[in-house]
Amino acid sequence: MSTFVLKLIAFGSMLIDHFAVCFFDVAKVVVRTKATQPLYLLLRGIGRLAFPIFGFLIVQGLIHTRSKWRYAARLGSFALISEIPFNVALFGIKTFVELPKMQTGALFSFSGETLHNWVYLFSKTHQNVDFTLLFGLLSVALLIVVSRWHGKKRVFGLILSAAAAAGLGFFAKWFHTDYNMGGVFMITVMGVLTLPIDEFRPGLKDHWIFRATVVTAAILLLCLVSQNRFELWALCSVPFIALYNGKPGPKTRFTKWGSYCFYPLHLMVLALIFVVPKILG
Repeated sequence: MSTFVLKLIAFGSMLIDHFAVCFFDVAKVVVRTKATQPLYLLLRGIGRLAFPIFGFLIVQGLIHTRSKWRYAARLGSFALISEIPFNVALFGIKTFVELPKMQTGALFSFSGETLHNWVYLFSKTHQNVDFTLLFGLLSVALLIVVSRWHGKKRVFGLILSAAAAAGLGFFAKWFHTDYNMGGVFMITVMGVLTLPIDEFRPGLKDHWIFRATVVTAAILLLCLVSQNRFELWALCSVPFIALYNGKPGPKTRFTKWGSYCFYPLHLMVLALIFVVPKILG
């Protein structure tokens, strides 16, 4: 199973999940009752497959990218681009109620209060999953660097990497990102797949059983940290990840940038169909 196929599965899962949120929770096209609740939970359960797959692909992307920092910059840029569509599509009118009571110009006044206003804005609202993926990416990028150190220096580096992951996790929690601390920790555990494990057991890192074990442990840690048993649905992603063959699949500019653009674009479409008409009455 190639990277391209895994992305299609993740995108489809995410679309189903966000459709359910817009349809049932935000626009309330259908009210959640005892009769409709099983369908709602099924759609949301299918949606749990997306995040572990994206986390795994972030790790694989770090292994193969030419520049980790350009990779992080692209992801960070699309996190910012996706924020407004994310808030409108998945939180609707609540987005505008929760914003601080200040004029929009206060965010762009470049005065002494500008930074305070932006910090207040982000600390009081929910941030999209691209930020979580970005923090996880930074954590694994450091792990990759220190894994190349030797002897006692490598041990110190791994301790430093664990401390950095904890710091990024707490920041994600404060920042109110999707999956927050648990998401960062999950991606960091998946970063084990980047370590030079073949030094001790040749071929182990690419073995499907080892990969499935690491991913399963990462997902269970996510469930434990988030204290959310519903996230156990994410374990359904493990067979797909275990079948990963290390090949990219179709690789063009369209597939590359389409992977980044799908997230904000599908949120915009869902917002325009379900949420904006509701807000406008």
